[in-house]
Amino acid sequence: MNVKHPLAQRYAQALYEICKENAEIEGVYADMTMLAEALGVSDELKDFVTNRALPRSRQEAALQALFSKKISDTALLFLFFLVNKSRLHFLPQICERFEAMVLDSQNIIKATIISSMALEARQVDAVKKHLGSLLHKEIRETLLVDPALIGGVKVRVGDEIYDYTVRAQLDEFRFQFNKAA
Repeated sequence: MNVKHPLAQRYAQALYEICKENAEIEGVYADMTMLAEALGVSDELKDFVTNRALPRSRQEAALQALFSKKISDTALLFLFFLVNKSRLHFLPQICERFEAMVLDSQNIIKATIISSMALEARQVDAVKKHLGSLLHKEIRETLLVDPALIGGVKVRVGDEIYDYTVRAQLDEFRFQFNKAA
């Protein structure tokens, strides 16, 4: 995850407000999600977006060629706006912040559930239910397997980690035992 920059937050907020005024949140959300996914899988696109040395006219032409007819006019105009303000390099962070704003408006939060082996659906539901009651939000999960975990799960929500692994429980037991001794 990149270091968060306050400008990325401001640009994401501005985009969100424009979309809200024009009732375009869902469409632009889909566009920004697609852009974020493309940035995640294409090193060439990521290099292009983060290269501040490219002339603006070349950036605009490339964006037009890549995304015209693939994303909404609002999203494309926003990309051109970022180019004109020399802020296109913030696009990955803006996509991330915009997604968080949209999900927050729907009372949804993203969580990464990490376990030592693949979880069954009922186990995932139990973790989501526990986390949802803790955070008072609906959970949109991503599942990861980390064989290095002894057992239990770790859950990452933003910058917070909820550690329900056997290792964490043993460490807590050891701490309490040493504290009492």
